Amino acid sequence: MGTAASLPQPEAPPSLDEGAPTPPTASQSVEAADADAARLFDRFRLRGEQLDALNEERRRADPLAPALAEADAVMRTAELRAALAEAGDAVDGAPLFELVQLADPEAEGVTRLPQFAAVIRRRREQRAKEAQLAQLTAAYLALGGTADREAAVSSAKLLAITSDFVGRAAVEHSLEAVVKHKMKSVQEILDMGGVLDEEERREIEDTTKLTFDELEVFSRALYDAGNLFSSSTDDEDATP
Repeated sequence: MGTAASLPQPEAPPSLDEGAPTPPTASQSVEAADADAARLFDRFRLRGEQLDALNEERRRADPLAPALAEADAVMRTAELRAALAEAGDAVDGAPLFELVQLADPEAEGVTRLPQFAAVIRRRREQRAKEAQLAQLTAAYLALGGTADREAAVSSAKLLAITSDFVGRAAVEHSLEAVVKHKMKSVQEILDMGGVLDEEERREIEDTTKLTFDELEVFSRALYDAGNLFSSSTDDEDATP
């Protein structure tokens, strides 16, 4: 941990085939995802004997099931994992289950291009979150955190580094977000007429140590602060 880059920076979801020299805009990312989805879907789309075999399975399961024609453009939902793997993306467990539900919400056993395109877009979002979580975990461990994410870590080094990179105003904004996050844990008590004593208030306002969740809040707010403070303001705030 030697730079503020250790903290995850939210960005456009990564492409399944990485290698773009600059991050795409949100609309470009969606267009690229849909184009990738169409090409991949076409390779797994059922035709000829494969489609005949599917229709026979459907008739055996339900004699009244309508036959699917090639114009219906379907692929087997069971091939979803293989399709993603062909694109170089191994996925299983809970992320795969979510994608299957998105691809085939009615459990028909098939998915169509619009649903498959939604799967590809959602998978890119999943991968972006996975990458951010990995970066956040690395930063947390570098600050002295534990593998179980139970320990709170000192914020001193983190604040010093991020102040150098983004300025004190952005850091203070992010610390305020952490305090607001901590206040949520007692908000229900306050809404019922409870009152915090001085010691409890000091504990909530104390940001000298951060839990893993609080570090995530800090990181997200730090990114948001980049849209609130200009670089010139940051330079002024960083002046002793």
